[in-house]
Amino acid sequence: MKILSSLLFALMAVSGLALAQEAPLTGIAETTDAAKIAQIEQHAQELAANPPPATAAVVSHKVAHAKHAHKAKAKPAAEAAPTAAATKG
Repeated sequence: MKILSSLLFALMAVSGLALAQEAPLTGIAETTDAAKIAQIEQHAQELAANPPPATAAVVSHKVAHAKHAHKAKAKPAAEAAPTAAATKG
């Protein structure tokens, strides 16, 4: 039984290594093709010069939200001051 378990484990390890060698590459991959590199660099420069409209819209929304939140916090304090002065007099 012990020999059978060892043999089974060894076969599983070897088959796992064989599958790992044949797995397709996904994600980041290296290339030495000069044309492909130039194409990627050109695309990166275009993105840096002209950000996608969705990104600009998200940023402007966050800025508008931050301005609104700042005004909302400042408004109650400004209203509270006159009522405190009115109660003194």
